[in-house]
Amino acid sequence: MEVAPKISATLANFFAERPIEIRCWDEHAEACDAMCRVLRLFLKERELKYPVIRLEPYQALEKADALIMCGDLMTIIEPGILVPTFRFERGQDQQLDRYKFQALRWINQEDDPLMFMHEHQNLELLSWLNAF
Repeated sequence: MEVAPKISATLANFFAERPIEIRCWDEHAEACDAMCRVLRLFLKERELKYPVIRLEPYQALEKADALIMCGDLMTIIEPGILVPTFRFERGQDQQLDRYKFQALRWINQEDDPLMFMHEHQNLELLSWLNAF
């Protein structure tokens, strides 16, 4: 949950030249649903209409051009090409709880996400997306 809002902020600052579809999966269905909602909200703030779809892992990977994996590490994998790994430090349990509650505040429109979207985008990931 800690990395997903930062990836969502980066995707909301990515203006693709061609249509893209964002497929999501997490072993924790509730967390995946919440982060899909946050991502949709972030995209809506930027008036981006990328579809965000929650799928099973095999469906999410089917016909994928690239993959962003969240966890202790965020890795971008492109079929047949070695791509850099981005490391995010795992915070304390309080940090994880803060993002859970923050996601709910964004979803319930209690907090404006624009400052978070600007401050927490990953410039390396954004650069990679723009070069893709």
